[in-house]
Amino acid sequence: MRTLKLDLDSLDTAAAEVAETKEPLRLIVKAPKWQLDELHDDRETAQRRLQELAAYRDRPANVVSFSGYTALAAPPDRRDGGRMPEVVAAWDRFGHRFNGEFAGALDEIGLLDRAIVLRQGADAGLYYAFIGDGHCRRFGRAWVRRSLGRRHDAVGQHDEAYSAWCAHHYADAVSGDVPRRHFVDAVIASLDPDAPGIRVNYDRVLLLTSLANGKPALVVVSEVRPALLPIR
Repeated sequence: MRTLKLDLDSLDTAAAEVAETKEPLRLIVKAPKWQLDELHDDRETAQRRLQELAAYRDRPANVVSFSGYTALAAPPDRRDGGRMPEVVAAWDRFGHRFNGEFAGALDEIGLLDRAIVLRQGADAGLYYAFIGDGHCRRFGRAWVRRSLGRRHDAVGQHDEAYSAWCAHHYADAVSGDVPRRHFVDAVIASLDPDAPGIRVNYDRVLLLTSLANGKPALVVVSEVRPALLPIR
């Protein structure tokens, strides 16, 4: 795997024009407020991303285009290269319940480590019941240990602004009975308090579910997908 480390202020859009190769390219671009860290399977997608970044950098000074969070609704069953339709199909196949069979299916799909289960408490709040290991990369293992059993919107989250933004979507999903899917662009606080946030694109589905004991819950599954949404 090759790695390109660039600075937004001086990046060259031709940086991805490298020798013909099929090996993945890790693209790291540092901006003043965030850092992009993406793994691209081909140089064409990396080149498009660099062009987007250059356009973002060169926008007129009076145009405020930065937004910390964007969520674009998408059909849950639309097949577009992501694995969310497989997740939704498994959820449906196992009766909208989070049990061993559904967890096993998520593992086979390759996204159990990107799953979160939020059980609904007596106060109607959502409490962390399961957090896949994949979230340790963004939020740290200590956050995972500390969060289990706590309300998802409790004070002391790793990134409270991001958590509050997610809470709005979770509440919307709990109020309905159909899967909610979004393409997301988010800047999440780095584990290093002195470092810029990490900008990440991911595909996310919210599934209203019941636990093995029959109590209501919300399953959140996400898949990191580089260049899923353009940099605006």
